[in-house]
Amino acid sequence: MRDLGAAGSTTRTTDQTAAAWLWANDANGTYKPPGQLLDITARVSRDRGLTT
Repeated sequence: MRDLGAAGSTTRTTDQTAAAWLWANDANGTYKPPGQLLDITARVSRDRGLTT
């Protein structure tokens, strides 16, 4: 399993590499895509005056 995460992995597929980049991408250095989605959802909710 460790060979999949190695920088020069020859075992990891192109799709696995793309998925890793998606989940490792933190837009502004604070959190990952799931956290970004929650942040965006909270902003839209506030803008529309919604509550839980």
